[in-house]
Amino acid sequence: MSLVFRRIAGTFSGLSAILGLVWLIRGPLGIQSSSTTLLLTAFGLFFAGRVLRTETNSWVGRALVSFLWNLTAGFVGIILSIWILGWIASLQSSVFPIMISSWVPDLVIGAIATGLGAYAVHKSGLARRAVTPFLVAEGRGPRMKGTNLTVKQDTVGMPIRREGRTIGCVLLGEVSTSFKTPMGIVSASLPGPVTTVGIPFQGRTVTNDEALKMTGKSQIS
Repeated sequence: MSLVFRRIAGTFSGLSAILGLVWLIRGPLGIQSSSTTLLLTAFGLFFAGRVLRTETNSWVGRALVSFLWNLTAGFVGIILSIWILGWIASLQSSVFPIMISSWVPDLVIGAIATGLGAYAVHKSGLARRAVTPFLVAEGRGPRMKGTNLTVKQDTVGMPIRREGRTIGCVLLGEVSTSFKTPMGIVSASLPGPVTTVGIPFQGRTVTNDEALKMTGKSQIS
């Protein structure tokens, strides 16, 4: 359905552009009396095209943000079109329809209101996808740059998301792990819950002095 709406929106945008061009050459075409009707139809199609670009296949919060941003874009597009077409009309020694130019203050208010509304809804977290838990079977688990995590029995995991992308997860059950250190591979057992974000499993190469201090033996033997 979203693809169909996008195609319709593209068609409406194309028709509005064609009507705008027809309005620019209305003199030679002899349709001066239909000037206002042409502009109203063009702006209506443009605005409808923007609204139809709303992401209707997303969850409710994301769809609301998309709808408000598209309303904002529609208002701003019409404002800019009125200013540009009004300027062209002055160059043509013509008069831009006063009924339409008088919309600008209301359109500015509408653009500010919908823009602030979209920003507020986005920041409120309503646009974020609900976190869905997942099942991790026994003996399986994530890998992180050489670190292997394995759950000891079937358990539930919860994804950790930030800025629209998954950066890790939380495993609720007991986890066994193996990871590399300067001294070799180390295995450990961790009670749940275990997070895969920020676990200090990665080691670094130590100097001979540090190795001697920690183990009593030099790295060079």
